[in-house]
Amino acid sequence: MKKLVLLTLFLTVNWIFGQTEWTDFKNETFSISHPEDWDPDTSGSMNTKLILFSQLTGEDDLFKENVNIISQNLKGQNMTMKDFVALSENQIKTMVPKGKVWESEGNNERHSIVISGFVENNDLKFKQLYLIKDDIIYIVTFTTLLNAYDDYKAIGDKILDSFKLN
Repeated sequence: MKKLVLLTLFLTVNWIFGQTEWTDFKNETFSISHPEDWDPDTSGSMNTKLILFSQLTGEDDLFKENVNIISQNLKGQNMTMKDFVALSENQIKTMVPKGKVWESEGNNERHSIVISGFVENNDLKFKQLYLIKDDIIYIVTFTTLLNAYDDYKAIGDKILDSFKLN
């Protein structure tokens, strides 16, 4: 009976997530896949290379989950991935109200971190992906409300996992 319930749950989740059409965003630097109904913003606001915004799900939904991509030149700073991760974790814990590091894992080329904090009057949870290439670090951040993170985690992970540098 347990196997049947688990199989039914698995198939239902796959069917729900499988209904979303996906598309690719590509430029000269990177590519990333995202649900087709997420709106891309390439205006460069907040120093971003790209922001992808989810759709609101109803009248009570006031927050658009999003993914943004920024880059930072590390040339001359002699900073490794380990150094950057340590700096980021420290900043979260000391500079962001209610800042907390939930997970941190990776290697010298690709590292992910899950964090939360109180930002702009919202309890938010983020998953960030860090990649370093040619002394430039690329930071891809998936953002949700803290209490909605688990609902969007599968989509966020799929988007972040699709990020590739050219």
